[in-house]
Amino acid sequence: MLDEFSIKIKTKVVFGLGKIKDVAKYAKELHGTNVMLVADKGVQKTGIVDQIFTLLEEEHFPVTLFDEIVPNPQSYDCERGARMALEQKIDLIIAVGGGSSMDTAKAIAIANPEVLMTLPEVVAASTAIDALTHAIEGYVAKCANPITAAYGLYAIRLINQNIRDYVFHRTKEELAYQTVDVLENLVRDLNIPHFSEIDGVNPKDFDDIAEDCLSHISVASNPRLFTKEDFLKMLEETYHL
Repeated sequence: MLDEFSIKIKTKVVFGLGKIKDVAKYAKELHGTNVMLVADKGVQKTGIVDQIFTLLEEEHFPVTLFDEIVPNPQSYDCERGARMALEQKIDLIIAVGGGSSMDTAKAIAIANPEVLMTLPEVVAASTAIDALTHAIEGYVAKCANPITAAYGLYAIRLINQNIRDYVFHRTKEELAYQTVDVLENLVRDLNIPHFSEIDGVNPKDFDDIAEDCLSHISVASNPRLFTKEDFLKMLEETYHL
C-alpha cells in the first residue's frame, strides 16, 4: 500500500554549460527585484559568484550574498539566511550549487557543470561516489516517496552511463555510476584510496566517530536502525578489508 505524501516544488533548477550567463533573464521571469545569492565559500573561490554578481548588477538587481552554508543544512541553519532575507527585503533567492547551497536556498538553483571539469581525478571520483550515495539514499530512506525514489533511480542510471568518462576523459557534462553491487570494482577502477590509506584515519578514533554518527541527520531516515556498535563494526571492517 502506498503511503500518503504531498510534494510542492517552487524551485526552478537550471543545469547546463553556460547557463550562468542567463541568470538575469531567469530573475526577471520570476519577477525578482531584490536578490539574495546563496553560495558556499568553496564555490566562491571558482569566480562564479563574482560573475553572477556582475551579470545581475548589470541588469540593475541589488544583490546580497549569504554564504553561511553548512553540509546537510537543518532548518535552523536556513533560518539565518531567512532572517537576512527579511532584513534586506529580499524577494528572490538564487543558489549556486553545491548541493548544500541549493538545499539552503530552494528558489533558483544553478548547477554549473563547467566547474566539475577542472577537478583532479581523485576529487572527481570522490564527488561521483558521493552523488551515487545520495541517489541510493533517496531511494531506500524511510522517508522516501515515489518522487524521490524516481529521482534516485534515474540518478543511479546516469551515474552508470557517465562516471568513467567523467573521471578519466571529461567529455560529458554529468557524472555518475550504478548500484552498490559494483562499488568495489568501481573504487578500484577509479583509484580511490583504501580507507586505511587516507591521511588522518586512525582506528583509535573509531569509537568517537561511531558515537558521533548516532547524531547524524541521516540516521533517522535510514531503512536499517544502526547502533553505535554497528557503526563501529562498519568502520573496523572497512579499515581492515
